[in-house]
Amino acid sequence: MNKKQLREQMKTYRLEMDKDKRREYDKKIADTLLDIIKPFDEILCYVSSDIEVDTRRFLTELFKDDTKIVLAPRCVKGTNIMYFYPISGFDDLESGSYSIDEPKESIAAITEFSDKSCCIVPALCYDKKGYRVGFGKGFYDRFLAGFNGKRIGICYSGCIVDSIDSDKTDICADIVITEKSVSYINEREISFNG
Repeated sequence: MNKKQLREQMKTYRLEMDKDKRREYDKKIADTLLDIIKPFDEILCYVSSDIEVDTRRFLTELFKDDTKIVLAPRCVKGTNIMYFYPISGFDDLESGSYSIDEPKESIAAITEFSDKSCCIVPALCYDKKGYRVGFGKGFYDRFLAGFNGKRIGICYSGCIVDSIDSDKTDICADIVITEKSVSYINEREISFNG
């Protein structure tokens, strides 16, 4: 199955998920994520739309921790480039590109990150090697190509597939979290434990 077919299949899967079950899965993923990110100082995280794994619960908890710098992405209009901006609450967001909540334009971007940073990477699905199918715009692959922190993918277990056709521009995750498992890359392979 090619990426376009996978993208459509996974969108349908998510739209048809039972709402209560999805909330339960989102909570499990958020709780696991809060534990995984403890060693990191800078947390780069998307603000979820309706079809994505929910990050709002996770972000709400992060905003209470003044030892963490929380950053959210904003896309540059007319390009496939995005930057990350520090936010301290949902009041720092406004509706931006693709009707996604993004940091306000008055906030200055941060462009250099330490190895104590991690990026929460959205995807419609992941494969067992950590490769992803996103929404097809390439924003994250471009950004992650120059990012030296940990890449943490979050996804529902029903959206894990055996293999995704990848090319040299695709960047795989270091860790993939679902409601059932935490999977770590080992020499570009992921060991699923659930």
